[in-house]
Amino acid sequence: MDRSSVSRLPKQLENLSYVKREDSPKDRRAILLTLTEVKFHLHKTINFVSITDERSLISR
Repeated sequence: MDRSSVSRLPKQLENLSYVKREDSPKDRRAILLTLTEVKFHLHKTINFVSITDERSLISR
């Protein structure tokens, strides 16, 4: 990824409600990203589907 793509990614993730952005109290150049509940639940759902598919493939 190029530098401009990396700098746009946090804003895109925030627009999708996947992360919350905050300024770093220690470094003015940095931002802190925290997963939101939306992303947490999405991750749990994807993980469940993946495990279910894996079990289905193994049982064949």
